[in-house]
Amino acid sequence: MTETEIYERLETYYEKEDPDLMVQEGEINSGRYETLILSQVPGNPNAVQGVYTISVDIQTGDVTEVRVLTDNRVRTYNLKEV
Repeated sequence: MTETEIYERLETYYEKEDPDLMVQEGEINSGRYETLILSQVPGNPNAVQGVYTISVDIQTGDVTEVRVLTDNRVRTYNLKEV
């Protein structure tokens, strides 16, 4: 998967989940595409906050999602299958 393809798939996936989520452009580190998913702060339309940190294995499409807002819950899924 290319960097652009990963970004576009993440953007489509998270917009379906919640239209207020915004995927930041990421960077590749050691075969993984890493980025942050942001959301607007309720009651303050000018502020954003990090919701998830995302790490995608470029070869397999495996995604590790860590929810940073509340409990650091880790969820995994495959980007090629969504």
